[in-house]
Amino acid sequence: MIVRKLPITRFNRGRVKHLDDSVIAEQWLDLYLNGKHAMGTPVIDREIEELIYGYLFMEGYVSAGERISIKKKPSGYFVDLGEEIDVQSVKELVDCAYSKIIFKEEIEPLPVDGSCTADFVLDTIRDFQKLPSVFHDTGGVHMAALAGNEGIIFWADDISRRNALDKVLGKMFLSDKEYRGGFVLTSGRVSSDVVVRLIRAKIPMVVSISAPTVKAVELASSYGITLCGFARGRRMNVYTHQERIIFGSTV
Repeated sequence: MIVRKLPITRFNRGRVKHLDDSVIAEQWLDLYLNGKHAMGTPVIDREIEELIYGYLFMEGYVSAGERISIKKKPSGYFVDLGEEIDVQSVKELVDCAYSKIIFKEEIEPLPVDGSCTADFVLDTIRDFQKLPSVFHDTGGVHMAALAGNEGIIFWADDISRRNALDKVLGKMFLSDKEYRGGFVLTSGRVSSDVVVRLIRAKIPMVVSISAPTVKAVELASSYGITLCGFARGRRMNVYTHQERIIFGSTV
């Protein structure tokens, strides 16, 4: 059960009302890689396999086209990668991106080619906000999506903005397709760990309803990512590589 009804007392403009309200049901996910604890995070209990694949892909533990066995046990989810691994923290991943080395791979900035109109970006954000997420009932989750030329391709929601994005990237990974001309949409803050995920997935643009951090803007600028924030209604802020966006009536 993802949503539960709980009794609350609502105070509104001087009036008190007793009623049932929808509240998100939080579960806990523990992930073990080769028997080592790699991640513990609160989740909503759906699309867990996609979340695990997205996490493994972003952390560099699986390669394109690869499939692994995911076993659910009472203590968590277990994955046997078949080789010795070093579990790295999010901070180490961000620091690696700054030094252009991540899992011993060279990170090249994405080419700033392709473009889309500002109107299309804002229309897609509008569609994103209408997706049938439990956010509308509870306000207790974040949403993420991947969009292409035809609009939204994959979407997901979860308690953590990072988990919602990893679910979307897991769906992309399992589709065995690349969407280098697409862009990510998110309801949450764009921090450096979000930009690292785009760099690894080779997705050139992120559009958020919320704000970015300075470190995220610096990473996006260095690695060819177009970063847009505060995309609401008919306006948005473009922080990096605005040359990907064709401005028209929205300017």
